Amino acid sequence: MCYNVCMLTFDEICYLAGFFDGEGYIGIHRYTPSKQWALNIVVAQKDKSVLEEFQTKTGYGKLLQDKTTKVWKWKIASRRAIKLINLMYPYLRVKKPQATVAKYMYEVLDAKDPEKYRKYKFFSDVIKLLNQGKIL
Repeated sequence: MCYNVCMLTFDEICYLAGFFDGEGYIGIHRYTPSKQWALNIVVAQKDKSVLEEFQTKTGYGKLLQDKTTKVWKWKIASRRAIKLINLMYPYLRVKKPQATVAKYMYEVLDAKDPEKYRKYKFFSDVIKLLNQGKIL
């Protein structure tokens, strides 16, 4: 097993980016009760084997199955999510606006900033609007 996204081949990175463009999601969520914000990327697919391959090659995330739809989801959060976004970024097309916001958020937010929670909410709202196709 790899456990290092830098070890992915060029073809694997391009394949992952294309797959993510079609089946992926980028979001910023606030978790309760901790009230912590986190960047999440999710790739959903009925065929678990493709997601298992991505998880094995990167060493990132969890595989979960939705109990009602039976769809498998590969979820990656926080620093590992931004590492994967940075790796796929040059090859993204559909999800590039969301990825750009996520990258920018990680560049500008300081853990000691007293306004960070308000800023997380702002970035979360921008990504939601992009995901809904309401802004380009």
